[in-house]
Amino acid sequence: MSYLNIPIMFKYNVYNRLFVEAGPQIGFLLSSKITADYQDEDVIFEDGFTLDDKEFKNNIDFSIGVGASYYFTKNIFVGVRYNIGVSNVYKKGTDIIDDDGTYGTSRNGLLLVSVGYKF
Repeated sequence: MSYLNIPIMFKYNVYNRLFVEAGPQIGFLLSSKITADYQDEDVIFEDGFTLDDKEFKNNIDFSIGVGASYYFTKNIFVGVRYNIGVSNVYKKGTDIIDDDGTYGTSRNGLLLVSVGYKF
């Protein structure tokens, strides 16, 4: 799955050069493909068979991000953030989710590690 994510993070200076951050993020689904090598009695897919399954997934994904960053100098920093998905990836009525939403849930989770330079 490929998303365009837009985070809105609130950053707080905890101590000296150490910062913590948290905030919401909205993601827009750009594409979703499954590649499989699969065979059974009834169906045989060729190696590298690709299926576009975007129609089964919600176009918008909401998550909450929490993280920390440390500034080595006033410009150079490292950071880590984890985004916890709060919305279901699949639409209701798919094989994964029943129409009443009770069959199961699938949420995104994302770990980000960054090294940066602040202008």
